Amino acid sequence: EVWWACWDRDLLDRTRLWLGWLYWCGLRRQEAADLRTGDLYRGSSVEVVRKGGEVVQLPWRKLGELITNLQVERGWPQAEAAFADWVKLVEAARRSGREFLLPYKPLPSGKLNGNYLNKELIWAGEYSITPHRCRHSFITNMAKLGATIDEIAELVGHRSIETTRGYLDSRSNLVERLLATKSSVVHDG
Repeated sequence: EVWWACWDRDLLDRTRLWLGWLYWCGLRRQEAADLRTGDLYRGSSVEVVRKGGEVVQLPWRKLGELITNLQVERGWPQAEAAFADWVKLVEAARRSGREFLLPYKPLPSGKLNGNYLNKELIWAGEYSITPHRCRHSFITNMAKLGATIDEIAELVGHRSIETTRGYLDSRSNLVERLLATKSSVVHDG
């Protein structure tokens, strides 16, 4: 519910775009900050440069639809409208060729500073949502959708399932259920 309260606030479009990449696709803060409109392919997948430099394509629209459907099933019908709004923002940026986010000052490495989302959320009066919390929600939602721990680790770019395991709430037995169904292959992403 905190997520939907945040989404309903008066946020800048670029803040909404960024939150969407984190919540519906599980990107890291810096991965989302580094996205450019040219990273989108046919509007259904996005090329992401993972921590460590690996380049992957994520089916952003399909991931978002899965999570949105889960949220609607769990009693949050406003999830459909929020996802539709986010898709419109992404598509408008893609069609116009505008970058998703306007950078503040680039870091010495030339990358954008991913910390500015925190500042924009605070300016909007939102203190309960952080980029990390959005990523955590994505991982938990994928587990609730039945993805194995290996699949989730691959989706979010974790090198070890132990890292993914740390995101899951053991009180709901997600870790135990996922480990019982995990494959013997650990992806190095």
